[in-house]
Amino acid sequence: MRKLRVLRLITWLPTGGIEKKIVSVLSRLDRNSFDPFVCCLRERGILADKLEEIGIPVEVIPFRSRLDPFGLWRLQRLVKRLNIDIVHSHMYRANTPATILKFFNPHLRVIGHYHNVDTWESWRQLRLDQWLARKRDLNLAVSHAVRKNVIQHLRLPPEKIMTLHNGVDTNEFHPVSLEEWRLIRKELSWPEEAVIITMVARLVRQKNHRFVIENASELLRDNPQTFFVFVGSGPEEAALRELTRARGLENHIIFLGTREDIPRILAASDISILPSS
Repeated sequence: MRKLRVLRLITWLPTGGIEKKIVSVLSRLDRNSFDPFVCCLRERGILADKLEEIGIPVEVIPFRSRLDPFGLWRLQRLVKRLNIDIVHSHMYRANTPATILKFFNPHLRVIGHYHNVDTWESWRQLRLDQWLARKRDLNLAVSHAVRKNVIQHLRLPPEKIMTLHNGVDTNEFHPVSLEEWRLIRKELSWPEEAVIITMVARLVRQKNHRFVIENASELLRDNPQTFFVFVGSGPEEAALRELTRARGLENHIIFLGTREDIPRILAASDISILPSS
């Protein structure tokens, strides 16, 4: 039986949650059944190298807008050249051109993936997605809350979208021995008696780090040995550091930046939070 040729379409491949999940899933894909390809619509990003290291080609077709005619023409040529059977796109910026491809090739199967609630930045985006979502063969949501949000805002028939939860690789994310726990805390200069609350997320407004900073003092009144750890980087970093200083929390909020050892950091933490708005 011929292998299915699948093109994953995304804006770019920085070290974000969605992008890391794509790398994780594609690295485990059954190559006897699928031939995977990836195309970025802005630039490559650091994770593109990791995909190519495991034999997955990464193309770049810069789009000036979501309906860029020249970009759409190049994307259609790529789909034809690679003999793609399925386009699996992620988020509005990629979902839009992916769905337009069906007008050129009605036999092409298109899957649009929603990762957050309220992702439309204007009423034009909302109206366009209301139309295009119905044209896709399938829409996916990462949670029941996201699925409900998409159905409500796009007035999408429920049968046109299903929930596909993100998985957790328990070979990577698992408890560690007390000895390893102590070693990690020592490496990170975390006191053994401290309560470590860790947030792994890009430093962007939607992830709502401000909520944590603005409410940290209440927890510190009950337990002065509480520390908040932000793992990640992003455009909000300077503003978040300034807010931390203004609240007098420099000794209790730790900015770790981008890390490759997140499983170890979480294993040494007490609580993991993600208060996205």
